[in-house]
Amino acid sequence: MAWKAVAAALALALAATFAASADAKKKPKHKVAPTGPAYVNCGKLMPAAAADAATGGTLDLTSVTVSGYPKGPSWSSDCTYHSGTLSDPPAGAIGFNLIPSSAMSKKAYARALASYTKAAAQNATRPECQPDWDAQKEGFGPEADECQLLHPLGANSFELTGYLWILTPKYLVTVARGGHGDAATVQALGKAVLVKLH
Repeated sequence: MAWKAVAAALALALAATFAASADAKKKPKHKVAPTGPAYVNCGKLMPAAAADAATGGTLDLTSVTVSGYPKGPSWSSDCTYHSGTLSDPPAGAIGFNLIPSSAMSKKAYARALASYTKAAAQNATRPECQPDWDAQKEGFGPEADECQLLHPLGANSFELTGYLWILTPKYLVTVARGGHGDAATVQALGKAVLVKLH
């Protein structure tokens, strides 16, 4: 998927994790069994039909592409859903990424929250985000998550411009709309993923 800010933060987290692992190999110590949840195949967790039902059938999701890294404690699982009837860009119609919760992923979440909070403040100054904006006259109105930072699934979640981050004790979940969808479909998929995970 076209993660942009999501991918950048996750890449930093994973890179730091791998660097720490390399340093540990240089200084041999007693072996400690890896902890954390086992790899989750997002396509099996949330098949296309289930994702389509979760988003109300509005995107006509008919297939899913699974990617990521399935090995080790720093695994990642990425699902990109494709529409059967809507024009489907390379980013897909909607999708989500899943990684295990760790010190690094928590730092990535915190960095992204700070960045998104700043971006939301900037968005709030845009003309279409002002109270006197006439959506009918102008021909469009902003999405619910474009003018302010939302916390749709509680304090450990935030959403802005189609990107939803959710931090749980076991996982960091990021949901993003691709070429289609809106704040409601992003939130609906996020909620459905959480139900499946827990």
